[in-house]
Amino acid sequence: RGSTTFFTLDRADAYMGVMVDDLVTRGVSEPYRMFTSRAEFRLSLRADNADVRLTPRGEMIGLVSSERAEQTRRKLQHLSKGRELLEANARSPNEWNRLGFD
Repeated sequence: RGSTTFFTLDRADAYMGVMVDDLVTRGVSEPYRMFTSRAEFRLSLRADNADVRLTPRGEMIGLVSSERAEQTRRKLQHLSKGRELLEANARSPNEWNRLGFD
């Protein structure tokens, strides 16, 4: 028999994790409504970073192709290089003003 792989999403991973956690730990006395305000991590649970958050998890359980996973890895490398570039060029507001950035 094949092995069983469990897949869980917690509150920091996705709104689905927020919903499941709410239903399991808090219960409901009326129809459940998923409000983004329920999620402590709502600033990081954005559609524009879903690939970075969820592709590695999907690859781990076989839902994401190797091509898609590689594309996400390249994106992460580019983001990392961009962060390094920004950190290497960190300046105070006064320094940026002296350089002509008003």
